[in-house]
Amino acid sequence: MDFNLLELIARAGGGGSSSSSGGSGGDFIGLIGYAAGHYPAAFVKKRFKHTIPAIAAGGVGTVAATGLFVAGRLYFTAVIIFIAGCIGAYGGATGLLGKFAKRSKEAQARLQKAAASDPMWNEDTIKKTASDTFVRFQYDWANFNGQGMAQYLAPRYLAHVQLMLYALAQMGRRNVLWPYKITAMELIDVSDKDNNTEDRMTVAIAASGTDKLVDTTTNTDLATDNSDFAEVWQFVRHERTWLLESITPSTTSDIGRNSTLEQFAAANSMYYSPDWGRLLLPRRGRIFSTVAMSVADVNDHVIGYWQGNLLVQMYSYSPGQGKPYYMVGQLTLPKTYTGIMILRKDDFGSKLGNIFNSAPSGYQKMSYEWVDFNRNYVVYAAEPDRVASFELLNPGFMAYLYDQKLKIDIEVVDNVVYLYSSNSARTMAEYGGMLEVLKRAYKELKL
Repeated sequence: MDFNLLELIARAGGGGSSSSSGGSGGDFIGLIGYAAGHYPAAFVKKRFKHTIPAIAAGGVGTVAATGLFVAGRLYFTAVIIFIAGCIGAYGGATGLLGKFAKRSKEAQARLQKAAASDPMWNEDTIKKTASDTFVRFQYDWANFNGQGMAQYLAPRYLAHVQLMLYALAQMGRRNVLWPYKITAMELIDVSDKDNNTEDRMTVAIAASGTDKLVDTTTNTDLATDNSDFAEVWQFVRHERTWLLESITPSTTSDIGRNSTLEQFAAANSMYYSPDWGRLLLPRRGRIFSTVAMSVADVNDHVIGYWQGNLLVQMYSYSPGQGKPYYMVGQLTLPKTYTGIMILRKDDFGSKLGNIFNSAPSGYQKMSYEWVDFNRNYVVYAAEPDRVASFELLNPGFMAYLYDQKLKIDIEVVDNVVYLYSSNSARTMAEYGGMLEVLKRAYKELKL
């Protein structure tokens, strides 16, 4: 846990949401304790530039917060507050990159050994490369300059980034970090191999700036984050230079990466990220419209093309901390709709009739001649899409969903169609099943 725990939206090239599987009251209590220790320590560190006084200040905040719960005889809660406060105090006193201190020391030892026989391992040159790449990437990312990125991104990462830029453009969005400033940088990993093409180095970068997700059609901000942040940038050697091959938020751990889904993505010529998908969340729809992007949690994002140019996404989505996850499959369409919902009636909902299936505001309930379909599904359409809803549905496809016991709902909003089911397990089988349904939906529904 560090200050970046409070990061709200995805940073350019990485991702900002938590990699956890959900939240709880314990998370909130821990956050209170962490804040009580962190903010006093961070303030003193920034003001006086010394670590020990900063830790002391964080300790005072931690003790004060703990004391309040002890006074209320909430002893177990007080223990959580105290532990989280100690962690927060240390993080605030050592800065955003404090967690990497041990790794940096180990990397320095390996760097000296590597530099003795290979000038590519010069620390000043490495840090200048990282700094220059950071600046170039922010500009190219904000300006959709995928061609320029080819000069300093590794091939697979370049393909992933260009795909994300294409997806942003399709949704009429732009992600900008401006103004920005690198506040600290540490070399935290050195991997010098006999085969130079396998050499890698990793740099932790702390920075500040205003991170905005902008709707380019209306020039309005969809989300804004002004918090300082830290990221891990990994580079791979290519001849006499270094190419960037990944950017990861400092909060993402190896545990947070789902290796089986990473393999699944690669096997299907797609790309995996632990949490990059928040940038592409729909703003309207049954499970998205009432949720701010700043609190939504997106994990295990997989994106790629199908049939050449059809953009496909799959991810695990929660409306917020402590709320259940959905498995979401998403297609971006060349056509725009106002809104169509195709919702499966579960046994409980069917028995209660329309109590839980009343038409949303601005939608009308549709009825079809196919009796079995009406028994198993309820359809709503916005006024401009009433005719389209009849054209869209293929009874054979809906029967397939029902017969396969796939508890999947479908919604079309703007230029996005998404399919979703509750209780995401984030397994390869689940993602594979959703990919097949997406392919079949595109073939059989008249999208």
